[in-house]
Amino acid sequence: VYPYIIKNAVAIPNPSNGVFTLSVELTKLENVKVDVLNFMGMLIKTQNTTIAALNQDLVMDLSSFSAGTYILRITSAADSRVVRVTKD
Repeated sequence: VYPYIIKNAVAIPNPSNGVFTLSVELTKLENVKVDVLNFMGMLIKTQNTTIAALNQDLVMDLSSFSAGTYILRITSAADSRVVRVTKD
């Protein structure tokens, strides 16, 4: 048994123009929250999502934000993962 809820998370394409797909792979169906933080760790956006499949793609849009590196913190009830994304 895999000990984590969030098995994998990846942003495609990375870097991007601000619009990208966050592919999330879970070991069981669960609600997740995606927090977007700037590189200084300040929360700038939150997206709550009900995951309907063990492998789900979420379209994320950071096009209104400045170019730079952002941190996506994906959180379930018992697990979390961090993905770094770069906006050109």
